[in-house]
Amino acid sequence: MRASVLIAAVMTIPLAIAAYAEPSIGIHIDSDLYAFADTIQVSLSALNDGPDLFVDVYLGLMTPTGAIYTLGGEAWSVGISPWLSGMHFPSGFSLDRTPFLHFGVPCDMPPINSPGGYAFIAVLTFPGTLDFVSQESVAQFGVFCMPTAEYYVDAEAGDDANDGSQLEPLKTIKRALADAAGTEGAPVTIRVAAGTYSQTTNGESFPLRMKSWVTISGEDPDNTILDAEGEPVHVVQCYDVEDATIEGFTITGSAVFHTWRFYPDAGAIYCHDSSVIIRNNRITGNLGIDGTTCGAGVNIYGGSVLIQGNDITGNSVEAFGGGICCDGSPAEISSNLFVSNEVFDRGGALHCDGSSPAVFNNTFIRNVAGLGGGIASSGDGCPDIFDCIIWETGDDLFNCPATYCCTEDDDAGEGNIHSDPMFVPGPHGDYYLDPNSPCIDAGSRSAEDAGLSHKSTQADGTPDTGTVDIGYHDAID
Repeated sequence: MRASVLIAAVMTIPLAIAAYAEPSIGIHIDSDLYAFADTIQVSLSALNDGPDLFVDVYLGLMTPTGAIYTLGGEAWSVGISPWLSGMHFPSGFSLDRTPFLHFGVPCDMPPINSPGGYAFIAVLTFPGTLDFVSQESVAQFGVFCMPTAEYYVDAEAGDDANDGSQLEPLKTIKRALADAAGTEGAPVTIRVAAGTYSQTTNGESFPLRMKSWVTISGEDPDNTILDAEGEPVHVVQCYDVEDATIEGFTITGSAVFHTWRFYPDAGAIYCHDSSVIIRNNRITGNLGIDGTTCGAGVNIYGGSVLIQGNDITGNSVEAFGGGICCDGSPAEISSNLFVSNEVFDRGGALHCDGSSPAVFNNTFIRNVAGLGGGIASSGDGCPDIFDCIIWETGDDLFNCPATYCCTEDDDAGEGNIHSDPMFVPGPHGDYYLDPNSPCIDAGSRSAEDAGLSHKSTQADGTPDTGTVDIGYHDAID
């Protein structure tokens, strides 16, 4: 029943009852403004100074959307039904304000941050009719729905019956995402403790569907693992979301294949028309098989995506972009390490189709493809590639030029060099630069302008200063 029906009813008071004093019913609440998770105490009062009579008692809740719910027995429903039928109101009956209901604040409807918008309503009618015996009583209130700023998840110590606080963490990320309600002015962070999150370890189910203005943040990629365990699913999906962030995880085990039930495109992280930051993750061991075409590690269709500071290794798909496939997106792909990704066709590490992402300060090592083991481009648009190392990839670039890069092939381009980059092991892997590397101070701009002066390409953590070094930059411990 819509609110307009109720309003029409409450404005119609039968003339037949004007000859004697009307009985009255009052509905009362303990505040006119509540926050999410508050409890509303609802009280009733009543008075009958007239003759004995029998009445039906209606209790309703009106929402900002115009819907009305009535309390029948112990349940709320959209139907118009009495709470009590045929109740005896003897002459002289009175009831002081008495609590009768505790009502959890709804937060699945638009917030009303001032009194009004929501209303409890009480009215008496002649039995079996909607002819009013009393004036309606209305108690208006507002709901201030400020979402929780942080949720905590712990695969071992958590429980999905908990409230998601630091002391009572949830068990699964999926449950936290279901509860999270970020807004542009009040974003939400889901903090995920170290552990393995999979179906067999903690009951995690994939894909994790991101929401706008929500960040999922793992404790660190070495110890916080999202594992699809070889199931044909994306690990994380982003559909039409704004300002979402995925950081601090190892993301693995996606093995998407092409059947009528699943998308024909792979992607441990799948982004569709979304604004997403993907940073400081290890994206590894993901597959696209049996007809899947694009992006085993990250698959982007439209939107605006920042991919920064990730290790993208050992991913494989049949056709395009073993590490990343970027289709129709002005993405930024910067300071990532691409190692041993492969495809049968083109773009072993990265494939761009109909898009012109900025691709800079990445290192591409031993990626394999028929064409463009490092980077390949198809269709309209062309990636802007600069300050990258592309080495041991067979065919480094296909259908896309580069500048100020270190390539093993003799690719022409302003500032390009073709000398051994002189990799050495360091605290987080094998691809730091020797202090005598030709890639030191060989980039297109200053380290400060590149936003990398607080990071390093060298094993001892020497900050990058002056002209930016070519290749991947690691955080300084």
